[in-house]
Amino acid sequence: MLSRKQIWLGFLLTILVIIWLIPAGFAQTPDEYAYVPNAFEASVSKVNLTTAQEIARYSTVPDRTVGGLSEYRVSRLAVDSLGNAWALNTMTGVSNATGQGSVVRINGSAVPGETTSTSGGLAGIVTPDSRVSYFDIGNPGDAPRTINIVESGGNIYLWIGFYEGKYFQKYLYNTSNSPATLDTVGDPITVGSYTPYSADIDASGIMWVSSRNANPYGATGAPGVFKFDTNNPIITPCTYDVSGQDNPYYVLAKSDGTVWVSDGGDWSTTNVRQFAVYSSGSTTPTYVSTGSITCQAMRGFTEVGNDIWATSIDGKVIKFTKESDGSYTPTCKINIESVTKQLTERSLKT
Repeated sequence: MLSRKQIWLGFLLTILVIIWLIPAGFAQTPDEYAYVPNAFEASVSKVNLTTAQEIARYSTVPDRTVGGLSEYRVSRLAVDSLGNAWALNTMTGVSNATGQGSVVRINGSAVPGETTSTSGGLAGIVTPDSRVSYFDIGNPGDAPRTINIVESGGNIYLWIGFYEGKYFQKYLYNTSNSPATLDTVGDPITVGSYTPYSADIDASGIMWVSSRNANPYGATGAPGVFKFDTNNPIITPCTYDVSGQDNPYYVLAKSDGTVWVSDGGDWSTTNVRQFAVYSSGSTTPTYVSTGSITCQAMRGFTEVGNDIWATSIDGKVIKFTKESDGSYTPTCKINIESVTKQLTERSLKT
């Protein structure tokens, strides 16, 4: 069984390396910066994608003098077109926490009525960056775990999935109030025994969601993949091969209309891993395997051109090259343990 520190470092390792290797990665602003959640530190790092240097760090809690920062479990964020990074305080750090989950808006300009905060010196390394909004969401113990952004009619909407609460809630970032508020839109969408873990919305407005049952920091649920139309939220289960303790992890709706879900597996077991790949409208996937490359749980990934780059918890970067016949060839491009150790240590420094 991996220690809490190993799991945390593995998660941060994955996100940092994807960002470091691939400037076209996720959570990116027009200024070529990316935001990295530091799960057990309750903070978010801002990384220069050209130099791979951390240039700022933001607290996601109101008061860093309180104990138990690891409980906040900051492991999901999204970025809107204005450059706001929205980070979740999940509150499932070391146990079945009952704390109040929250979402924090970082790096955008303050709106009337807001007071910027440097949060004990962690924010504002680069002026005028600061944490500018803090919103409680859901009920205590609901554990917000997924966040996606939809922008429509000049408005910013957040779709947030709650791991423990087993539901989704849509929010409107309302800047017409002073101070700005995060208003619920419609009723919660309950998802039965599923535990929302990672989600993405495709071009047609379909929310694709992974559900895990192998999470040491929260409730168990039904492993698998499901989807629903954000305009007509009827839950539709999708086929997913859960043999060998496989568990779906990260979800990406690709530009070609397919949806990819990485194999989160068993964190302590090395095995052949796979992507489940769903075509538009399908509920039954094809599978792309790591082939002869064995690894522990695959974590985040991103698309670059027609190819997919993925990382694993045990320090592998795997490139899946799309061939002319539509198949994918996996290649272990680099073992990033030594390089990432340097990046991780730099990120951990306070």
